[in-house]
Amino acid sequence: MKKLVCLVLVLILSLSMAAPALAGDTLTLWIFLNPESNDDARSPIVKKIVESYNANNPGGHTVVVESMNWDKIDTVPIHAAAAGTGPDIINFFSDYLMTHIAAGTIQPMTQFAPAFIDEMGDYLHKAEDLTVNGEIYGLPWENRVYLNWYRSDIYTELPATLDELADVAAGKTDAMELDRDL
Repeated sequence: MKKLVCLVLVLILSLSMAAPALAGDTLTLWIFLNPESNDDARSPIVKKIVESYNANNPGGHTVVVESMNWDKIDTVPIHAAAAGTGPDIINFFSDYLMTHIAAGTIQPMTQFAPAFIDEMGDYLHKAEDLTVNGEIYGLPWENRVYLNWYRSDIYTELPATLDELADVAAGKTDAMELDRDL
């Protein structure tokens, strides 16, 4: 639920930031998710967020989603920006932040981000990771664990939180470094 709320907040914040200067216009959102597909559980959520925003925004503008395969979302926007054909709003992989800043693909969102940052929890990237020279260029919007394996010969009880896992793992690491039984 927290992930869904964060996705909603980030998309709404992104849409709101682009909106004031473009009142009444169509805003293009490039994202790797396809809101018309059910292949990814996040896609229908994007569709609902955009539909709700389009129906309720006070500026009268419309957001149109253009889905792009995830393997192109980090390079195509750079070429498009250089040609003057990039989107108004973009969602890309955070590891490419410096590349996008250098290419001029994105602009800072510093003045809009603090309210969201104050309410953030645990994410793959922290807001500080998305800040360059004091300017915030992105907001984290999801956290995930694909799979968490454990060894039943080492762990007799599974940790309930990531903090507990870190504490237990640190203890096991210390024991291994001292060549003790786990």
